[in-house]
Amino acid sequence: MSDQKIIGILGGLGPAAGADLFHKIIEETVATCDQDHPAVALLSYADRIPDRATYIRDSSKPNPVLPMWDVLMHLQRVGASVASVPCITAHVSVIFGVLRDRLAAEGHGLRLLSMIEETVKYIQKQYPEIKKVGAISTWATKRNRLFEQALVGAGFEFLPPDDNVQDGVEAAIYDPQFGIKAISNPVHPQARENLLRSLRHLRKKGAEAVILGCTELPIGIPESDIEGVKTIDPTRALARALIHAVAPEKLR
Repeated sequence: MSDQKIIGILGGLGPAAGADLFHKIIEETVATCDQDHPAVALLSYADRIPDRATYIRDSSKPNPVLPMWDVLMHLQRVGASVASVPCITAHVSVIFGVLRDRLAAEGHGLRLLSMIEETVKYIQKQYPEIKKVGAISTWATKRNRLFEQALVGAGFEFLPPDDNVQDGVEAAIYDPQFGIKAISNPVHPQARENLLRSLRHLRKKGAEAVILGCTELPIGIPESDIEGVKTIDPTRALARALIHAVAPEKLR
């Protein structure tokens, strides 16, 4: 192994989201040959990590924190200096906060980047003129105000979807017949229609940009602009932050 810094991806939450992050790291890297790309360790242990939203709703259910911690330690052992969790719901304090606090308390050298923080930084840098931002996400992300708190704290006006529209977003992610977790390649037409409906809804409320606030959603909405509304991909924001952390000269 060289002394090149390694990016760690705690995958499997879900599997397509981890693969999507890896793909976007490749896309956002300036490279002319294989060897120009940063080293990436992706561990996708989906069968070992309980559902995050279920645990957030009911803390008596299986806790995903310990298996996630085990994966982070595995990433550190293979040489990762910076890591990420491509699952926005997992960024609630009872999961992500616990992991970050333990890393700091035990003195680990592994940095854990936040998708929430990096998404806000990305909007500020790429779209400095935008002031009104909406977000579509899981119910757990909305109820825990993950994007709302970060955006308002950074000076944005936050626009959430109404509850009936939120139900459609949840179905687009989780429905066993057409949700993106079940069918991702290609995304089912019903899932995409639900997401387009939510984007139009937020545009009518005044949103200039909408965060695709679940890592499955950019798979269903790959466009950067829908009917005049900027779509913000947290996975791409995170990919760029990870590259900058290990090889800023290679960031596209």
